[in-house]
Amino acid sequence: MNISPRNLVVQKVIKQHAGGTQSQAAVAEVDGDVRFLKSARPSHYGSSPNFESEFLAHDLFELVGIRAPEAEMINLQPHSPLYDELGPTVLSTEFVDEQFTQGAKPRRGGWGPPEGAAYDDFFRMVLVDMVIGNADRRGANYFTMETNRGVVPIPIDNNSGFGNLSTQKVGTNHCNFIRSFDGAGEAPGLRRNGTIANLFIDTMLHHELLDEAHERARIVELAREFQHQLTDEKIEMMVDDLPRAVIPGETKVEYYLPEGLDPATKDLLANGAENGMSGDKLFSFRKNQLKGTLAWRRDNLVEALQTHFQKVEDPTRDPIKECSEDWDRMMSGAG
Repeated sequence: MNISPRNLVVQKVIKQHAGGTQSQAAVAEVDGDVRFLKSARPSHYGSSPNFESEFLAHDLFELVGIRAPEAEMINLQPHSPLYDELGPTVLSTEFVDEQFTQGAKPRRGGWGPPEGAAYDDFFRMVLVDMVIGNADRRGANYFTMETNRGVVPIPIDNNSGFGNLSTQKVGTNHCNFIRSFDGAGEAPGLRRNGTIANLFIDTMLHHELLDEAHERARIVELAREFQHQLTDEKIEMMVDDLPRAVIPGETKVEYYLPEGLDPATKDLLANGAENGMSGDKLFSFRKNQLKGTLAWRRDNLVEALQTHFQKVEDPTRDPIKECSEDWDRMMSGAG
């Protein structure tokens, strides 16, 4: 597709500072609509914008019947408000309000499924997050709304999905978009990456959704359904439709890993990314990486779920606590 971003002017700034720890963002009226605008500048943690995540997450959620905000790349004109704050080219996504929900009152998410939850929709959101490696489905990163089939989720702020050393500066517990559901090597803080339990450290909603033994057969059934829906052709089309502007020209792969890390673990976390890669070469590389790794995580999803359930059922283990403690050990410098 590679459509050039539209040139637009911000008509009204609604909220000048709306970003979280990983992004600089604002809410504004643009082209007659209220939009969430996110800067392309790297976060102060050094991670790249990872705008491709919002486009692909929208398409994946749509595939399973969940509505998420649509994304577009736009150019702010030099005389436009927010131009200095956000930069010239920004990500613009739909803003979740009563216009988005067609009159239903959107409510912020919480730590567990809401009363009257349409559980299949929440299970499907979990499955998409597993495939894209999203470890950040906190209550702040989804809304809920009432429908005629129950309360459904509206996932937002999906930029922690598809994360690996192509988008991260260091190997954090958000580097989960790798070809492994079994972890990455033996280094503390990395050896749990990619696992289902690692996605739940900050996402208690997903923990609670998968905690009930009587629901597990249904979750596996929905996972198999998702595998059939997400065909190779669908992956190819979604990724090929990414606009070139999702990776700004100044974006460069630049990551650091612990000394002595074994080559196999480095290759797994990097997914083939090379330090210094940028421009059209990075865009082409990233598309191929997205296709291959998305297909791999789709193909191995059911087996990974079954393995996770076996660990959860073991009274001597707590996989999520193991991940959290392992990350704490890395942060403290312990082995």
